[in-house]
Amino acid sequence: MSKPEEVENEEGWELVSHETVRATAFSAAFAMACTAAYYGLHVALFWAGGPIWLHGALWWSLWGRPIRGMRSLFYSLRWHLARLVWRKAAQREIRQ
Repeated sequence: MSKPEEVENEEGWELVSHETVRATAFSAAFAMACTAAYYGLHVALFWAGGPIWLHGALWWSLWGRPIRGMRSLFYSLRWHLARLVWRKAAQREIRQ
């Protein structure tokens, strides 16, 4: 195996570790999976002929404006989980 070449960083870009990239990719994939599951639930509910109020409750849970202007609990939890994964990856990178 050959030694990896040194790459010059002429533009001054910040180089990130593979761990950070992996954690970011996981966060993005998790957010997309949650979103797909949410909309999949809507589609399944429509297909099964579920009551319209249940659709309204689901829609409100994601796009409504609950207490203190939070977009939704679902969106908030997803965002906090992504930030937590990002911070853990950053802490690992600092320790190394």
